[in-house]
Amino acid sequence: MKPLTTLEQVQQHVRHQGIRLLYVGAQHCGVCHALLPAITKAVAEFSHISAAQVRIDDVPVLASYLQVMSVPAVLLFADGKEYHRVARFVPLAPLVQVFETSKHWTNAQPSTL
Repeated sequence: MKPLTTLEQVQQHVRHQGIRLLYVGAQHCGVCHALLPAITKAVAEFSHISAAQVRIDDVPVLASYLQVMSVPAVLLFADGKEYHRVARFVPLAPLVQVFETSKHWTNAQPSTL
């Protein structure tokens, strides 16, 4: 999962064509650190999803820009539009089902950064 450290990088990631996942965590969030490897492993099974992570500590303005009120947060975008969001308690099995259905959200192929 590609680490992002600026608002501009986040904006570029989510605005690209295709399916984009953004994992939002925080440095002092134990749940964020525990969940990240599971999300990384799960999303690796879906080649149509381009994934990135960002720490809210590194980009505080991100909270208002994407209206992230709690972490961890997983946001999925298709062709620059938000299609799915889950935060705080992130159950993995339902999220994997969303990854599967996201294949049908767009016909565009995700670009590689």
